[in-house]
Amino acid sequence: MAQLVQSFANDTALRLQDEEYIRKMQWGTDWTHVKIGFLCAMPQATGNLGAQPILYVGLCQGTSDGRKSASTTEWVGWQWGNGVNNWNYNSIAGPINFFTVNGGWARSYKVGASVTTGAFVSSSSFLPVNLRYFYNFDFLRTATGYSLAYTMRSVAFTAASADVDEINFLMYTPIESTSWGAVNFATNNLLDAVSFYWNFPSVGLEISSIMVVRVV
Repeated sequence: MAQLVQSFANDTALRLQDEEYIRKMQWGTDWTHVKIGFLCAMPQATGNLGAQPILYVGLCQGTSDGRKSASTTEWVGWQWGNGVNNWNYNSIAGPINFFTVNGGWARSYKVGASVTTGAFVSSSSFLPVNLRYFYNFDFLRTATGYSLAYTMRSVAFTAASADVDEINFLMYTPIESTSWGAVNFATNNLLDAVSFYWNFPSVGLEISSIMVVRVV
């Protein structure tokens, strides 16, 4: 079961370890454009994650059969990590440590046990260990499936990097995501829930300040 933990100056965070967190959207299937924003970090980590972990962020149908399920009804979203390359731990001057996520992000779609993954949009991206950073994802329903976009950390953290707290996070949420790309699949248009799935069992990934906005 996903845990609620106190971290980062007593802010509440969701900690996942080979677990999926799913919650229904209050507007159900009545949406055309949805934005998901959140803060993310991995403060328990102290070295490379060599089992090729993946974080999945997306939308699914219902709360019973999400991305982790062997019989997913329908899930569309992003996967962070390609399942082949390690997440490499970087320790730099000062208290700041971070991961280089080799493989970057890719659009993904799953029905039943069938998974289709698009091209990875970045050769590497970055996740902090002992500070938080914001990530935004946009989901636009189209006539042929979905169009997905993202805002992520594409440059390494430095000793001068600062934690993004819940108040600062509000300044980032209106940012329009970039790199729109289509996910063209037959769809029943019944996606009504938000899904976070971290498939790594040994180290917990912490997610906080989850924001889901119906733009249209």
